[in-house]
Amino acid sequence: MIDDMIKSQKLHDAATKAMAELGVPPSARNYMIWYHDAAGDHTDLSQMLRRLVAKGEPFTAEICEQIYERFFGSDQRTKAIDEACSKLEQTMDRVLLQISDVGKGSKSFGQSLSEFKGHLGHSSELREVRHLVEDVLTETQQMQENTIALESALASSTREIAELNKDLALKTHQAQTDGLTGIANRRRLEAEFVAASAEGRETGEPLCLLMIDVDHFKTFNDTHGHQIGDQVLKLVAKTMTKCVKGVDIVGRYGGEEFAVILPRTNLDGAVVVGNQIREAIMRSRIRKRSTGEDIGNITLSGGCALYEPGERFSDVVERADEALYHAKQAGRNQIKIAASPHQSAVA
Repeated sequence: MIDDMIKSQKLHDAATKAMAELGVPPSARNYMIWYHDAAGDHTDLSQMLRRLVAKGEPFTAEICEQIYERFFGSDQRTKAIDEACSKLEQTMDRVLLQISDVGKGSKSFGQSLSEFKGHLGHSSELREVRHLVEDVLTETQQMQENTIALESALASSTREIAELNKDLALKTHQAQTDGLTGIANRRRLEAEFVAASAEGRETGEPLCLLMIDVDHFKTFNDTHGHQIGDQVLKLVAKTMTKCVKGVDIVGRYGGEEFAVILPRTNLDGAVVVGNQIREAIMRSRIRKRSTGEDIGNITLSGGCALYEPGERFSDVVERADEALYHAKQAGRNQIKIAASPHQSAVA
């Protein structure tokens, strides 16, 4: 207990010190980010923070909110799924109990009929036969009532299970979907990439990851407002979805950064897809929905990386992000190829 308290205090001190040094607003969500970084239990998070520090990015309230949503926002959606599953299990347990209770009643009814048959063969007086018939009639009525009650309970439970199943499907979809753009979120992207990499190892087919970022998005957002910024993110998501085919998966990795998982695609093919998306966005015009005013267009920068067996999702993201960073440095509005894990240059 004392050791745990000492450890917690050290993590607290490290988190608050880092936040103070970086000028991070002292909120509960920001504390959670830097506490997990200090604990070292979230590799992807720590890697992202190091990259932002290296680039000299200020940790504004908006940036911190994007980081929190990227790494912890889906936890609440996952909790909702767990609650839905729990309700479903409770309902099914109740159904099984109802069936079990009637099963016991059926056994008792069978024993009564057997006894009735035995007594009937040895009863010579009408009075005894009448009593036996009355007993069996009572048992039969009870069994009928139990059966009717079971049918009613099962009908009710069936409806309840159907509703819970529908609710579970909805919450599962929500937990895997970005709330703003309607495309896959980071959690689903990672799951899809893991599945695609496993398939690639079996078939020998290539697998690429394309990371795309909206150029000067913060400036655009500050100039035109968050509603227009959200409109831009929706436009990018819609355009990316139209530009991919088949088994390709488009998702929002976080903030203004998007990802495309490209199974059975080599680096040349990934660059082609990236340029198709980039050029389609360049041709699009952004208009204010309220006034119809044309406020120009936006551009995208991207980086693509080829998965190599043994790499984690975070490893490939880091390499693709590094290529994206080089695209920004080279003037933006272009796609760069990441080096392999054994190289240091970016094409």
